[in-house]
Amino acid sequence: MKKIFIFAFCIILILTSCTTDKKEVNSKSSESKEVTIAVWEDDYDFTIDLSMPIIEYISKYNKDNDTRVKFDKIKGNTYEEFLDNLNVKLYLDEGPTLIYISNMPYFYQLFKEKGIAEKVDTDTIPNLNNVYDFYLEDEIYFIPIGADYTCKSFNKEQIEKLDIPYPDYDWTIEDYYEIRNKWVDYTKPIEFSRDDIQDIIIYKLDNIDVFSQDNKKINLDTKQMKENINNMREEIYSDKYILPENFTYEDYYNACFDYHSFNKGRDFLTRSATIYYLTFDAYNALNVESLKRGMMDDRIHFPNVNNQKYNIDLGGFIVNSNGKNKKLGYEFINSLLSKEFQMQMYKGEKQDYVLPSNMYSPVLKTLKDNIQNIESKKNLQPEVIKIKNYIYDKLKKGEIKPEIYRKDKTLKTVTLRRKLYKDLFKFIFTEDVFSDDSLSRELKELEDRYSIYLNE
Repeated sequence: MKKIFIFAFCIILILTSCTTDKKEVNSKSSESKEVTIAVWEDDYDFTIDLSMPIIEYISKYNKDNDTRVKFDKIKGNTYEEFLDNLNVKLYLDEGPTLIYISNMPYFYQLFKEKGIAEKVDTDTIPNLNNVYDFYLEDEIYFIPIGADYTCKSFNKEQIEKLDIPYPDYDWTIEDYYEIRNKWVDYTKPIEFSRDDIQDIIIYKLDNIDVFSQDNKKINLDTKQMKENINNMREEIYSDKYILPENFTYEDYYNACFDYHSFNKGRDFLTRSATIYYLTFDAYNALNVESLKRGMMDDRIHFPNVNNQKYNIDLGGFIVNSNGKNKKLGYEFINSLLSKEFQMQMYKGEKQDYVLPSNMYSPVLKTLKDNIQNIESKKNLQPEVIKIKNYIYDKLKKGEIKPEIYRKDKTLKTVTLRRKLYKDLFKFIFTEDVFSDDSLSRELKELEDRYSIYLNE
């Protein structure tokens, strides 16, 4: 009886050991075939989920390749919070395999300078051979998957009230403001919106060169800055606009830069969508279906003049130099640059959704003939093809470039500008008039404070 008990006990031990080993092997096998994509939660919600069919594609890819590609959504209400949360994972021996980036030159340059972004080539990702040259740098650290060029879109009904000719494609920001001012004078008073803040303040401040060439000093107490502040304040508090009640300068700032937590007057955030507005930043000029839908909405599209040179938004990946399973990451990216996935993106095959206006367009030059053949069979307005060809021609000539490759922005200068605008809003959103001397004193104080920050 004792021998039988011992024998049975040994069998149980063997079976238990085999089962445990099998579980451990399966667990290790699963981990050894895992590709993790770190992505800012905002980018996941507003780009990955809305502008690319990647989520649907991954499900099929995992099944076909016995791989587990997954997203790691990184929280953060601001760029700094996102980076802080991401940095914890970046320097692990086996951190996230890939990092998704969209239209953020400061992230990209930061990752590249710190050695986080790994240099890739056509040996590791063969389908890079098929990508348009103007989407790539000479040395490749960022792999684009989709492209977007946001047009400036006129409301046809509104602009025809002004009885003025439409601009040419080579129009300028000055032409835009001339049309806008005529429309505001014709329509006034209009309800003040976040778009008005962009037009009256943000675009103009963005174009004031406040940083020294070495980014060690900031120049605020200048004639240009003071004139802009005074002109902006006079414009806002003129009879042209109906301002929201009980808004402070901080409310206006939060509505633009911290809208996640902005709860005061939610209609202020959506007012730009109302039909009586003159212009919209909308529709991807590289996506004819998107432009076609805009034409049906009685809009006319022109190149965007808010930033004429760096005007292409690329969505794509960097490979984390400390990432796990980098070879599997290369294979996954290579599949996203396949004709299969890129055509899926071109056709807007995303669940049961209507094709979003911001759907990314393919980046493969090898699809050019296929796409032209498809579009030739569609009943497209001549304006749709005209503006698409115009933008591609500008790209080939290097007159339009991807935003992500601009080198005149750093995370520190972008962060500082955003903080600076909050201080400047205090002088702009007020009915009080500052004398030249008092405004100089305030700006000089800001100069000193922010120059210290720049040199930390």
